[in-house]
Amino acid sequence: MMFAVAILTLAGLMAGSEAWAGFSSPSETAAPRPLAPPKKKPEAMPSPRPLLLREKAPPVEEPHPDVPTPGAPVKIEMEVESLETIDPDSVGVLDENEGGFGADMWAATSRPLIEHLLPRLPVRTASMAKQDLIRRLLLSTASVPAGPASGPSLLSLRVERLMEMGNMAAVNELLRLARPQLTDETLLLAHLDNLLLVNDSAGACSQIRAVISQYQDIYWRRTLLFCQALSGEHERARLGLSLMRERGEEDPVF
Repeated sequence: MMFAVAILTLAGLMAGSEAWAGFSSPSETAAPRPLAPPKKKPEAMPSPRPLLLREKAPPVEEPHPDVPTPGAPVKIEMEVESLETIDPDSVGVLDENEGGFGADMWAATSRPLIEHLLPRLPVRTASMAKQDLIRRLLLSTASVPAGPASGPSLLSLRVERLMEMGNMAAVNELLRLARPQLTDETLLLAHLDNLLLVNDSAGACSQIRAVISQYQDIYWRRTLLFCQALSGEHERARLGLSLMRERGEEDPVF
């Protein structure tokens, strides 16, 4: 029994010496193993790729319905309105802002009465105030009075009174604005006088020769003699002058 104990003791000592032999000094053994897992080396980050900026496409403009597409045929719509014909009798040089008597100047007066009174205007008055009133009356822009025309046009009556006043500048301006058909003898005479005053003898004589057969007034025969003498037709001019003397139409001034 003691032997068994000794054997066990020896075995224990031998086991202990072997176990102790398993331990060695730090220099003779491997480096201690760390308890925490080893840190991994950081992987190299790839270099950033350059960003490619994508250009934004311009917005597509839709054609406006009212704007034509370039190159497309343009549709043009036109509205034609007829213009009212202006009566030459209503035309004037002066409106209310320029001293005229207004568009309704003849509103309460009949046309036959105006045709009767206009030729009797006292244009040779010595009163400057009356002359100014008559001039403004004859040159006013006014609507044509009611009633049928029974004589010369109102324009020709006004022109005749202005000529009697010696106001040829007003006559010329009135004819220029009215642009009448020169079939009225009074208007035609005013037009011819204006041509002669501005030294347009060729124009005046051309018109005189064209219309002299339509009129019988001595004015036309005198102006024809003037035109014949001016153009070198002296024999015709002498013959015409002799006929005028025989008829008693000789004018010392002419």
